[in-house]
Amino acid sequence: MTAVRDVLNRYANSSFSFIVVGHSLGAAWAFLNAAFFTTLNDVNQRMSAIYTFGQPLLGSASFVNQIVEKFNRPVERYVRVVNQNDLIPHIGCKKCIQPEFANEKWVMMMTTTNPVQWKDCHGGQDPTCSSGLSCRHLSWANHSAVGSFSMRGEFCRIATNA
Repeated sequence: MTAVRDVLNRYANSSFSFIVVGHSLGAAWAFLNAAFFTTLNDVNQRMSAIYTFGQPLLGSASFVNQIVEKFNRPVERYVRVVNQNDLIPHIGCKKCIQPEFANEKWVMMMTTTNPVQWKDCHGGQDPTCSSGLSCRHLSWANHSAVGSFSMRGEFCRIATNA
């Protein structure tokens, strides 16, 4: 919090704001950090959005809704990006009902002939979005990609000193 407040204070006289972002387990952590930030008025006023990619569910929809209601303008501020058949956003749920206040951006399957298609799902209980998928249609295959952008090893090109 010291580092966050230092940066916010450095730009106190500007319209500077920040976005909380995370992927997979990092998305769950980002969401929980954003929930904490809502309890700090000076930080919450400067937090413009929370974007999660492939975020696992953090509890029941009721639990997450209670947290999201603390975000100002929750539907505009919390965006949950979910790949069409990604297993991770559904882990731990018996019936995969996403949070009511989630603004889900559902990444439709991409093929070699079709570009990436996105669907806006306002409210996570829309059965035509990821909430409507049965578990037998979910897999690990798409977890590390968002559209044509991959977070797998082929994306990471770190050279070694060896």
